[in-house]
Amino acid sequence: MIKPETNKTKNSQEDLTLIANMLQCPFCLARIQIQEQTVRCTQCNNTYPVYQGVPLFARAGSADSWGQTREQLTSESYQQNYQEVQDAQDYNLKYQKYFLKRLSTKREYRLLNQLLSRQGHCATMLDLPCGGGRLSPQLAPFTDLLIEADIAVGQILYGKANSHVPARRIWMTASAFHIPFQNSSIDAIVCIRLCHHLPMPTERERLLGELLRVARKFVIISFFDYHSFKNTLRRMRSCLRHKKPKNTMTIQQIGEIARKNGGELVTYPSLSIIGSRPSLCIDCKKMIQAEIQIFACNSSVKLVDSTLRFFYPETFLKQEDETLIWEQNIQDVEAIIKVYRHRSFLARWREKTFQFRVERELEALSMLYQTNIPTSQPLFWGYGNCTQFGRIEALATRKIPNTISLKEFLQKVDKKTDLLKLEILFQHIRQMHEVGIYHGALSPRNILVTATPATLPTFYIIDMAQSILFSKSITGKKFAWHDLLHIARGLKFYCSISTFLLC
Repeated sequence: MIKPETNKTKNSQEDLTLIANMLQCPFCLARIQIQEQTVRCTQCNNTYPVYQGVPLFARAGSADSWGQTREQLTSESYQQNYQEVQDAQDYNLKYQKYFLKRLSTKREYRLLNQLLSRQGHCATMLDLPCGGGRLSPQLAPFTDLLIEADIAVGQILYGKANSHVPARRIWMTASAFHIPFQNSSIDAIVCIRLCHHLPMPTERERLLGELLRVARKFVIISFFDYHSFKNTLRRMRSCLRHKKPKNTMTIQQIGEIARKNGGELVTYPSLSIIGSRPSLCIDCKKMIQAEIQIFACNSSVKLVDSTLRFFYPETFLKQEDETLIWEQNIQDVEAIIKVYRHRSFLARWREKTFQFRVERELEALSMLYQTNIPTSQPLFWGYGNCTQFGRIEALATRKIPNTISLKEFLQKVDKKTDLLKLEILFQHIRQMHEVGIYHGALSPRNILVTATPATLPTFYIIDMAQSILFSKSITGKKFAWHDLLHIARGLKFYCSISTFLLC
């Protein structure tokens, strides 16, 4: 846990090291390196100066900066506002001077307290845009580290000098279109009074997509609702006065963008009954979360804690009653997550009393990997709970890129010549039996193939849930023949008897 700041004169770059492993270059998305008075990208060598203790990560631009067609109307002119401290001061003093502004702030405080109380305490929270720190007193009690970011350096410098809260804080300039943080690196993000300044739908969609990309738990964002009472009156008046309409969105549009980016719309309370700016809370991951207690971990993955949180994706590689498989990035490693559900008391007792399936699978995969038999590298296994599926066990393996199943491979190959390459596979199976591993479910769907037209294929043996490890070779034994019988049955639709004899 990050302790609250007690010394206000702490070196800003020491504070920045707290989040160094979360940061990324806003241009090339590579990791950054913190140096004296600058921050440098390790890939594109862009440098970001540190001005009065504030790293300047802001990348200006609109749709063309993320590869889309540039629109006539953009937010680029708005991005230039409040770059000077005096302009930022004039803006922030309005919220202290005018009654309606103070009333609006009070309503925002009440709504933020309501939404944040439901979510619980966060280790890290990003306030973007933070302005002059107007909302900081309300956000600080809900986090250990509050990261204040705004595209205007004037706002940041004003807030740093005039906003005082008990939580530890880090300031930086950043664009909400190019947030300088890695995927799912910040627990929570609050984005108030920005969406309605973006004139184009592409910009508003980009904003929400970036917020959901970076947030690990949830996003709170405010916007002008197209169907609100106030905006309905405004649209009626604009027909007579030809007044420019507000930059609005519908709740349905927000929900669609959230689902597209792996989020789920949870609630959307309004600031006022007749107001046009509801604030809504978006749960960052659509599917439920699961806490896994890690029991065995490969040294190539450095996990901070003995527990790990899985986020179920919208798309599964496999989704059955008892088995779920999906992809997930873990500590910068592209991994395949396999989860088995314990659907009965007997299944739970059997796994706890004897050995978990994923535990057996990790041991078998580890032995294959250590003896240089091509397989998916095991990372860790664990056991835990989730609210939707109950007690589960999980195995993580390193993803093997550019592979297909042997079943798909056999449907594409030239059966007269390419099937002779199966000799390589049978050599791997023999090696597996020689080290004392019985697979138990050997079939074309449990073998991956990677190949290019100019090279021989590489076969990877995976899915070892039914495996048994013996202390000596099983070559020629009934277990080995059982594996060979399984693979032969799977290949009989593609291979002739002569092909098997040649292999």
